[in-house]
Amino acid sequence: MQIKRPWLIALAAGFALLLSLLAIFKVADNPGEAYLEQSLQRALITFATARALNGVISVAQGTQIALEPAGVGVNFSPGEILDPINDLIERFSWVMLAASSSLGVQKLMLSIGAWWPVTVALIVALGVAVWGLWQDAWSRPVFRLIVGRVLVFTLLLRFAVPLVSLGGELIYSQFLAPTYTQASAELEATHQEVGSLNEASASQRDDGAGLLRRLGDLASEIGDWRAKLEQYRTVADSATRSALDLIVLFIFQTAVLPLLFLWCLLGWAGALFKRLAGT
Repeated sequence: MQIKRPWLIALAAGFALLLSLLAIFKVADNPGEAYLEQSLQRALITFATARALNGVISVAQGTQIALEPAGVGVNFSPGEILDPINDLIERFSWVMLAASSSLGVQKLMLSIGAWWPVTVALIVALGVAVWGLWQDAWSRPVFRLIVGRVLVFTLLLRFAVPLVSLGGELIYSQFLAPTYTQASAELEATHQEVGSLNEASASQRDDGAGLLRRLGDLASEIGDWRAKLEQYRTVADSATRSALDLIVLFIFQTAVLPLLFLWCLLGWAGALFKRLAGT
């Protein structure tokens, strides 16, 4: 292989200089780290909301109202309506814990990639690659094999996570942010509403003696509890939709999207290595 074209060597040197400056000044690292930190905070807040909602649902499941006018028992268990959603929220909290762990691992990988020995190794690999063009060393199979692999590996180690983070930030801001905002607000509202219903149920249970004195109002009291049962059903439906939306969002953001970007980068790296090895 004879590469004595000055324009190609100059182009490669300029590209190597650009990559070196990007690595040294952490141009992609800082916004990538900010995105991962914000995503981690969102995941932790959502996880805390899910655990809090699980707590109030557990309280609601223990709610049982007994009206006993004239010895006739009428029992209401509004919390039973929340049994299915309680299982979903329990699994949802585990999904959020896994999402938080995934984001934590990505932050760790970003820190490793930004470590100064990695940057030095990348700069050295780029310098050797440009030197190989100048000295026509790429015609040697051993040089292509060793330098090509080191170059591709250091490029991936240094820039893969920042690029994945930047891509994730772009997709989140363009497509996922409205879904997250709406679903999180609905889930928090569900938590507040279930808590309010629990308090209302407790206050009515405390008024059991008053109910015995108001036998004529039994139909009205039963009607009130039927309305509360309907409120519990509405809350359960809302929580189900919100939890499913957030599960899909965080699985896509913390698992599918990084793996997709990584697959694309590995495909590019493989093609680059084959190109270098076959030059």
